[in-house]
Amino acid sequence: MKLVELFKVTEDFNLHDATILAQQAHANDTYAGKSYYNGHLLPVIKQTKKLGGGETHQMVAALHDTVEDGRVSLDLIKQKYGNEVATAIDAISRRSGESYFDYVQRAIQNPIARVVKKADLMVNLSNNPPESLKKRYERALTMVN
Repeated sequence: MKLVELFKVTEDFNLHDATILAQQAHANDTYAGKSYYNGHLLPVIKQTKKLGGGETHQMVAALHDTVEDGRVSLDLIKQKYGNEVATAIDAISRRSGESYFDYVQRAIQNPIARVVKKADLMVNLSNNPPESLKKRYERALTMVN
């Protein structure tokens, strides 16, 4: 059963609700030895804020992997957060069969997704990734800048 079927839809979603949904969507995932939320999503949210992103940017940061990972539907995001958030989530979600750098190039065309992708790359680089990933993230970061 997908999380979207389990998640109780409420009115007036905000950043707090987005973080709860993200925690539920990634409840069994880990990142760098921590829960996925604490190890990756929370640092991306914080970095997004440091880069000047407001609440909408931070909601996208919280939810940026949920659609790509198939945990939450884009329709639910659009229904509860509106078109602006859904469009940014769609932009930052990598498509099946899409090369990594084509994905980055497409994602950064959306101004909200661009800020979140930059934050995501900065967090990924701060976790001492293997050399091959480090080079990929560094190249992508130059594209974002």
